Amino acid sequence: MEAIAGVKLLVEVAANGTPIARLVGDDDSSLSANMKHSYRVKIDSNLMAETDWPRGPPTAKNSKGTKKPDHGMLPISCPEVKQQLADPTHRTKCVGKAFFSHATKSKKENKENLTKQDCQRIKVNHGYFLKTHCHLPIKEMHDAAPSIINHHFNDHSVCGKWCPYSLFLPEEERKELSEEESKKRYRSKIVHLPMYEKCTALMSRFITRECLAESAHPYHSQTNEALNQSVATYAPKHKNYSKTPSLKCRVSFAAGVHSVSMKGFVSSYCERVGIKTNSATKSFLERRNNEHINKAAYLKKLSVKRKRSRGKKLKQKESFKSERKETKQGITYQTAYRMTSGDDKNYEDNSDAEQGERIDGVHLFYI
Repeated sequence: MEAIAGVKLLVEVAANGTPIARLVGDDDSSLSANMKHSYRVKIDSNLMAETDWPRGPPTAKNSKGTKKPDHGMLPISCPEVKQQLADPTHRTKCVGKAFFSHATKSKKENKENLTKQDCQRIKVNHGYFLKTHCHLPIKEMHDAAPSIINHHFNDHSVCGKWCPYSLFLPEEERKELSEEESKKRYRSKIVHLPMYEKCTALMSRFITRECLAESAHPYHSQTNEALNQSVATYAPKHKNYSKTPSLKCRVSFAAGVHSVSMKGFVSSYCERVGIKTNSATKSFLERRNNEHINKAAYLKKLSVKRKRSRGKKLKQKESFKSERKETKQGITYQTAYRMTSGDDKNYEDNSDAEQGERIDGVHLFYI
């Protein structure tokens, strides 16, 4: 659905004489695969030879490599996007996902004892790194990329200005870290060498030159994410408005308010359809508009951002602490826990019993 809408939007924009040169998107969508010309259509149109079909890496069974799937949906008349970039915030989420997936494995697989706290801190380091290095040349960005992991292991030699202990900071701004504090805050490359090697291996595919080049830009798609939340306010996801005029009106209203504010959109609409607005309506719209402007300005203050960040870290710390306590007590929720914990050794198959049926003097109820 998202990919189809993206292709239609690209075609409409190109038809108006404005082809898209760069596209910033997340890594979860199939949009990049769909916003290309079909290989088969290009071959049939004599724009590409059959031998030029892109292939994957060679394998033992196929020395030439398997042909890449053909998911292109873009018409030949519409030019392809020249450069596809990654949203830095979403790329950081992908980094966190790779680390968290390893931390949640069993102790047999997670031999390095990588914890969720380690994953969260490395994820934050990656976010700081991208936001502060996206304007630099790719070579400098690539040389500084190891600081994402090294910072977590108390090595600040290549850290950028996002690190309070960075050597690139002026002496009056640089903080000093005692040996006792470093043991409490950071891991050690010597004591936790297996963990350091594993973290470096997990991060390696995210700090290649090609991967960093996709994030070396000042753009983001977080405005789209915010608009999704706004649309969900007017068109809740638990209600079905599919293919109805009501859905179109609700989405259009959210887009209009997001573009020109509620005051501008409602005033323009009332003027177009001939609805007269009284002083009470104008006062309400003016108040809502001022509230939105003041709230946006307040949330952009540095002190407010730091307060919000401290609150977020405190909640995460309490959450991790509570999770460790519950795991120790054995009261955590886990999918199919009873099937893997050995508690079903004396399980008796009563699948043919009906709801409420008595077996051996006991009523059976299914949960």
